[in-house]
Amino acid sequence: MNLRAGGVMVVAAVHLVMLQAQLNTGSSGKDGVLHPEVSTVIDLSDHPDGVFHYRSVHVPPGVTVRFRPNAANTPVVWLVQDDCRIEGTVDLGGEPSSGRTPGNGGPGGYRGGLAPPEEVDPITGHWRPPGPGMGPGGGQVAVAETPAMTRLWGGAGSYGKAGERASYNGQFVQHPAGEVYGNPFLLPLLGGSGGSGGISPPVWDKPLAGGGGGGAILIACSGLLEVNGSIQAVGGAAGGWGGAGSGGAIRLVASTITGTGLLNAVGGSSGYADENRHMLMAGRGRIRLDALDLRFYGTCAGEATSGFQPILFLPASGVASLGIRSVAGVLLDDPPLGHPLAPDVIVPARAAGSIPVVVACQNLPLNTVITVVAQGAAGSSVEASALNNAGTLESSTAVVEVDLPPGNGILFAKAVVTAGGGLASMGAEGGRTVHGEAITQVEIRAEPGRGLTRIGIAENGRRYPLTVP
Repeated sequence: MNLRAGGVMVVAAVHLVMLQAQLNTGSSGKDGVLHPEVSTVIDLSDHPDGVFHYRSVHVPPGVTVRFRPNAANTPVVWLVQDDCRIEGTVDLGGEPSSGRTPGNGGPGGYRGGLAPPEEVDPITGHWRPPGPGMGPGGGQVAVAETPAMTRLWGGAGSYGKAGERASYNGQFVQHPAGEVYGNPFLLPLLGGSGGSGGISPPVWDKPLAGGGGGGAILIACSGLLEVNGSIQAVGGAAGGWGGAGSGGAIRLVASTITGTGLLNAVGGSSGYADENRHMLMAGRGRIRLDALDLRFYGTCAGEATSGFQPILFLPASGVASLGIRSVAGVLLDDPPLGHPLAPDVIVPARAAGSIPVVVACQNLPLNTVITVVAQGAAGSSVEASALNNAGTLESSTAVVEVDLPPGNGILFAKAVVTAGGGLASMGAEGGRTVHGEAITQVEIRAEPGRGLTRIGIAENGRRYPLTVP
């Protein structure tokens, strides 16, 4: 947040150390060697977190590995001590819908929407609406303003790219597609979303369900990761004219990734072609390749990116947030812009004394130390702290009394919280990096013009950026 109390201020940069050491996935090897000689289905029910600790993995040519989801429908995570070679097929595809039966998502993916009831609302005279697709990008259902609007084909699921929507003679004949979600780094790892239900022409009284979204998988190995076969996270097709499910997510992490195979996270087919005979598809999923040495020359069918992001798992405390809400009793816009030529608030000059800065917190434990930093143009910097001792865990506030340096300046708030929850089986209470470090703390910063950023602090003190687009 930018404020004026008298000089010019700069925002200090945070130095983040990014190591390029030998990768250590944290695999204990307890699940042994995965080397199926025939096609097989891996039951995730005995791995409630979806995490497998392999010594090595080899899927031979002609062999397909599929999955039976666990009760929590988690994504699949393979942590591998040595090499991982995929010459056959790893399949996490979403199920197609079948008539009134929606398709289930692949592991970590979301179910398709329900078919509409086979009845007309006696009050409105409209067909009752179908169910939306499940998931953050599930196919939507248009608000029915006329009877015709309830006779639309199902909306497509979306993920890394929005699903397509059919029109005819300038009028939409399909419910809206879902919203794009997630980020290129697949942190956190999310599956694809389902399509919504719909009604099929020319028999308008034939309700249909939506297809399921593709599943999600993370494969991280300390050795070579080679894909000459395929990894499939395809969205489920729509039976008839229900909405199809979006593609899922594939993330590969290794020192070296190589191969000439296929990484496939396309959306399912909606079963309808437009006026140019283009088959309309649900949204494409996401693919991420994290490697120090990337030599993969195969095909990535999805919204794909590459680089080296060393965070394997985000800590649970990543949901916590904070932000400056008022300064000297003046409420701020959300978010404040911090522009030096257009201050978010002007504080009247005063000879001495401090001004109250109210920091709003969400999902931060009560009595956490909240620090407000005021930075000045001449290099001066003032810090003050207080506890968020008013409110609840879900919503609390801290009032920090700050002596502002003179001149124009920038305020930002920060807090350090303990990472925890959800990853005990990986030997860490919080997140983990590919260097084998447990992230034990998270620094949360509300910075002007940047919004909320998070920095993971490993047990050895090294700092890693957790915030991703």
